[in-house]
Amino acid sequence: MSDNLERLQRDLDELESTDPAVGAAAASYDAARDKIIASGRVGSGAPTEPPLDLQELAREFERLAPSSLAARLDRDRPYGGQPHTFDGQRGRTEVKGITFRDLYDCFVRACYDASGLPVEQWSGTVYDLPWDDMDIVAVMQNLSCWVERYMGIYPNVPRLEATDG
Repeated sequence: MSDNLERLQRDLDELESTDPAVGAAAASYDAARDKIIASGRVGSGAPTEPPLDLQELAREFERLAPSSLAARLDRDRPYGGQPHTFDGQRGRTEVKGITFRDLYDCFVRACYDASGLPVEQWSGTVYDLPWDDMDIVAVMQNLSCWVERYMGIYPNVPRLEATDG
């Protein structure tokens, strides 16, 4: 194994042992992989069963890492994502010190920002924004940034440190 692969494996092993969500996902992935290999449909030369069903594989990947935002609305899910994302340290931050009106204002600002329109072209209502051309995830990201601004903690991301090389 090359030095890079060994380093990657060590990093992965450390991450799995320190982050329960990563460890659980890795164990689930390993179990699925072992089940597929045990079925004899891959890795054994001539298959003993029909070829691997790609739909079944797609379902298993979806179960392990849902692509649907609606499937990820469980409030008890871990904050195991990258630190700057909703699923990481940034998403773990509790909202404090703002009112519901502030939250409303943050949402409206987030919608206008995601519209891509210059301020001079902002309509008087969010209903007139170009919703067909807007990215709803951009609205969510903008909402987080505006809430952080109102809370006085923007940007709420880990400080980046320069490294040599």
